[in-house]
Amino acid sequence: MPDGLLLEKTGSIASITFDRPDKANTLDVTWLGAMQEYLQATADDASVRVVLLRGNGKHFRAGGDLQFLGQLALQGPDERTAAASSAIQACNSLEYSMRNLGKPIVASV
Repeated sequence: MPDGLLLEKTGSIASITFDRPDKANTLDVTWLGAMQEYLQATADDASVRVVLLRGNGKHFRAGGDLQFLGQLALQGPDERTAAASSAIQACNSLEYSMRNLGKPIVASV
């Protein structure tokens, strides 16, 4: 799994933790697929009753990773379009999964 994203289970609580406090837990696009996998794992685990989202450090999450966006800006228009489209699709898929998880999701902000 990607650096800075943790899945832990304690009893009936599955915790997904954003763990990049040095970058204010900014969204790393590699997290999108991992979050999807983590949510599927919690959906498949009947002992999990709730999912807790939390951030280590001072910030819960502070938006997107600007370093990634800066690297994206250096690419050609076709590559930028493809990367943006892929990221948008992954975000939409993640939101759909969260809405249809069938278990409550609580954010510890």
